[in-house]
Amino acid sequence: MSTQTRSTKLVTDFPDKENENDIQYRQYVQNIVAEGQKQVQNGQTFTLDQVEKKLEQWLK
Repeated sequence: MSTQTRSTKLVTDFPDKENENDIQYRQYVQNIVAEGQKQVQNGQTFTLDQVEKKLEQWLK
């Protein structure tokens, strides 16, 4: 789905009482999720073991 299509759907699906900040935040979240989905499709993920090892390093 293109950015324009997602933006149009976002605005038309929002309740009338929502403000511009709410719309911008929702669009931000949708963009983050879309980027994560692309990363998964491209194999840019970590196994649970890899995450646990990284976390151990960070918490030292």
